Amino acid sequence: MTKAQYNKILICLTAVSGVVAAVFFVLMIVKDQISGILEPFFVGFLVLAYQAAVRLIVGVAPAFHEETKRYSTVDSVFAPKSGDKTAFRVFQSKKMQQYLVKNELNQNLVQRTCAAELFHYLKLALTAVSLLFCLFTDVRLLALLAILISAIPFAVYELIFIYANRYVRMEAMGTLPKDGAQ
Repeated sequence: MTKAQYNKILICLTAVSGVVAAVFFVLMIVKDQISGILEPFFVGFLVLAYQAAVRLIVGVAPAFHEETKRYSTVDSVFAPKSGDKTAFRVFQSKKMQQYLVKNELNQNLVQRTCAAELFHYLKLALTAVSLLFCLFTDVRLLALLAILISAIPFAVYELIFIYANRYVRMEAMGTLPKDGAQ
């Protein structure tokens, strides 16, 4: 899938979920007596539109990797962690190898993965912020459930990319743990 196709999917998801949220909002206004039932659906689709829009807006800036030459991969947030070894087993499988961009002849691959990882952390934080949407509803528990249904898959989606960037970076640097060490 190309970046243009991915952006089209996100635009469609944002538009469709925004329109459905607007329909539920209008229904809540028209049928005021059952707004407690419609409100979680409104909030759920609104959060879905928010999640897709965040991924569209944040994206990955094309020149950002050139500004990231200052990142340390040894003693910072980009350093290897103890939990990385378990996740790396998944990325070492033959099936996952075809999805990773590793054979790119780019001298800034390590810094690019650091920059991409920062953007994924930002998206993960913005995903967590979506839980605050339930504070503005009357039926908070149902709204929280509706938000969690859309927020958890997006959070898992971002975590996969965080670990994929770590794997590619450590492989490019030659610091990937050996199979025996895992």
